[in-house]
Amino acid sequence: MDVSSKPKLQTESTISIAYISDVGSVRKNNEDNFIVTDLTSEKNFDAEEELIARPVGDLGWLLAVSDGMGGAQAGEVASQMATQILAEQLIAAPNNEQPEELLGEYLKIVNRELRKVGQSRAEYNGMGATITAAIIRNGRAYLSQVGDSRGYLVRDRKIRQITKDQSLAQALIDIGQLTEESAAHFPNRNIILSALGADDNIEPEISTVDMELGDYLLLCSDGLSNKVSSAEMLNIVLQTQTLHSACEQLIELANINGGEDNITLILARLNGVELPEPDVRSKSLI
Repeated sequence: MDVSSKPKLQTESTISIAYISDVGSVRKNNEDNFIVTDLTSEKNFDAEEELIARPVGDLGWLLAVSDGMGGAQAGEVASQMATQILAEQLIAAPNNEQPEELLGEYLKIVNRELRKVGQSRAEYNGMGATITAAIIRNGRAYLSQVGDSRGYLVRDRKIRQITKDQSLAQALIDIGQLTEESAAHFPNRNIILSALGADDNIEPEISTVDMELGDYLLLCSDGLSNKVSSAEMLNIVLQTQTLHSACEQLIELANINGGEDNITLILARLNGVELPEPDVRSKSLI
């Protein structure tokens, strides 16, 4: 991209982000991956750190968490490919495209690439990955999901899951055979109905949230959501002084509660004079 044609930064809006990926207490390999990308400056952040009050440019930020699956190192390769290809596609995308359209389109491209590698190399046969990705732009969060990694919104001292699992448990909830409470103890709750690389066709779930002052956005793999309740997530986010400390405490709690899976999360907070106060707009989260 020509440097002279890059969008200017919107300095009125800033974002703070922390992110951690942990192998957990049981597994030897970490098949989770994440990516944090400033789409305006085309810079990726993949080392565990805390970004404080970074400007939000015209193209916004990409946040994504991916949970890989497959034998040997296939899951790790799948989740790494998923996050990297998505970031590359978004960086190269036309500036006038709508974020929700971009996410849906490019996750389908990611799916095709994973299918291609999984079918052409024996060691990666059967590999796949879940993903939850968000573009933060112009005071909005645009989320897209395949599988059961999740996105949560913390607002007005409440937490709400804003993605919808593509899982057997969620399908049974939808038809009234499970409740949200019973799904947490459902023995087949880890069975997912869609994953990147698992099938020729996918249909990503798309959500859009208008952000307000004081909002937090939390993206995580099921290594966190299966071990830490939403109420526990809320308490830690609200009671911890820094985003990084909140991430550390969430990882610690997931490990205390068993830590059988890899655990990855991204916690972000958006600030800016153009964001409305929480009581200005309807309390609807979506």
